[in-house]
Amino acid sequence: MTLLLQKFAKFHKQTPLRHDSEEEQALSASLKDFRSQITKSVAQLGFSLGNPSPQNLSLSWINKCFGLLPVAHKAFANLVVDIDYPISKWSSDSVEGYLNHCLGLLELFNVISSSLSYIGQSRLSLSFGLVKYKKSAASAKNHLKGIEIGCGKKDKFTPNLEGGFCSGSEKSKDFSGKERVLGEAIRELRTIGFWVCGIVLSGVAGDAGSYMEIRKKSRGFPGSHSVLQPLDSKIGEKLPILKEVKEINDAVGDLLATSESGDAVKDDSATELQKKVDSFQKGLDDLSKEVDDMFNKIMTQRNELIDCFRFRDRSPRKSVV
Repeated sequence: MTLLLQKFAKFHKQTPLRHDSEEEQALSASLKDFRSQITKSVAQLGFSLGNPSPQNLSLSWINKCFGLLPVAHKAFANLVVDIDYPISKWSSDSVEGYLNHCLGLLELFNVISSSLSYIGQSRLSLSFGLVKYKKSAASAKNHLKGIEIGCGKKDKFTPNLEGGFCSGSEKSKDFSGKERVLGEAIRELRTIGFWVCGIVLSGVAGDAGSYMEIRKKSRGFPGSHSVLQPLDSKIGEKLPILKEVKEINDAVGDLLATSESGDAVKDDSATELQKKVDSFQKGLDDLSKEVDDMFNKIMTQRNELIDCFRFRDRSPRKSVV
């Protein structure tokens, strides 16, 4: 009887350990599924880039690249639901980490929007020049200028790298269970967010070098097992000047070179250039809409997180007697 009780006691002590092990396996599986959802989209993005990668990235590819953000955030939301870990249960470190991530993205979204607006104004000026060119080629030469890339600000924008990349969520790497999984997911989410914005801004902002630093910085997050490494290596260290901008600006030069040609040749060249400009504007509009939508989603998530955290802190706590 004594031996039987000893065996039962031993089994009873081991049962929670096995339960904990099964829970850790389930959590790891959820984290793996989170990464696999992102990996699939990254692989598709790499395939659309081609092999070898082109010398200049296109605006259409930049749009696809930005599309990684909603995919990653949706996968993150699915992960939180899958592991049954709502915001109300997050540690203060995880809340701080996610808020820093949101604030960093919102700042970069504003710069992207400003850059797209500046490019749009340059495009409008070129379209006006084409209208004048069709009326009088001689008087329109001063108005035919290529697309300018920039954010329209006199002062150079310097991204706050440290504010966006360092956060309390780094402490969660020492935690176990759901908090550990959440911390790793936030770091991966942050890596993708800043890497994508670095790529986009390298193409649409005037100072590409500064934004390449964002991309490089995102690759070095502590504890980050980025799914972006193959694609990042494929792009390399090139500055992704937009393919469409180069084609339009080359076409402007060709059009000016036809000033001595016949009217039919000049009209055909102007018409082809206008088609390129219109197509480029559509791409700008599409990207601008995606940025605005993502800005609103991130802002909403940030506000909900802050409200939830405030409510939790104000909730009465049970006294321990």
